[in-house]
Amino acid sequence: NKRSCRANKFDDVHLELAEKMRDEIKSNKPNCKVPDKLDGWANEMRLMMERDKRTEKQIKYLIEWSQQDSFWSTNCLSPSSLRKHFDQMAAQCKQQKQPMGQYTRPRPADGDVPDYEESMIALYGENWREERKRIADSS
Repeated sequence: NKRSCRANKFDDVHLELAEKMRDEIKSNKPNCKVPDKLDGWANEMRLMMERDKRTEKQIKYLIEWSQQDSFWSTNCLSPSSLRKHFDQMAAQCKQQKQPMGQYTRPRPADGDVPDYEESMIALYGENWREERKRIADSS
């Protein structure tokens, strides 16, 4: 029963997500303080994927969405904050995609904005209807 003494066990994908978040934050707020070494951020991305069962696509989407949103762009400035508020942000993002609702916040600026079903799959995976019901039941 040997344990690894390495504190952060992240992979390249986790580091890329941390770099993406850093770059998005810096593009909004060039003077915002972010760590030079992103090991802690990458490890938090790993935890989101492994423990919280978030996909890379879901995390990327919410990073982009949160940094375009007027509220979350000032309140979500680290992966730990993204992880903590993930479900709340996903619910708000989903609410903006409602066909009859007004889009009060800007959408991600990556060109094609996915339709409602694609957004839900990106955020919750193929079983998004069950996840949506779970969130609604817990509210």
